[in-house]
Amino acid sequence: MAHFFFIDMNLYAYFFISCLAAAALFLLGDEWNWSYPFLLRNYFMDVLCMPIVFGIIHYSLRLIKPHFKLTLSMMIVLTLMYVIYFEVILPPLSPRYTFDGWDIVAYILGASISFIVQRYTFLNKKTVL
Repeated sequence: MAHFFFIDMNLYAYFFISCLAAAALFLLGDEWNWSYPFLLRNYFMDVLCMPIVFGIIHYSLRLIKPHFKLTLSMMIVLTLMYVIYFEVILPPLSPRYTFDGWDIVAYILGASISFIVQRYTFLNKKTVL
């Protein structure tokens, strides 16, 4: 039987839900015209991007394959795809997007934190997820 994250809560599930909540609060604050510091305004959502994407993929694929988890190579490829798409392909095509090397750092930071939380969660779990 599949282990759904809302039934078998673990550190990775709490991390994923926390990232979703943080993104929602940030967007809500943006709607309410909250004033954010420069780093938070420009890079917070980029840091949250990869953990949210990884979480969606992780829990979606667990519906099909209950013991699925993203490997380091999968996370690297997905992060690289996001970097190429949002920092290389889109900026010349749309004025809404601009290249920013710090965005790349933020994507990598988010992916790294996500990998560490996932690794810690599944290494310390007594049963195989």
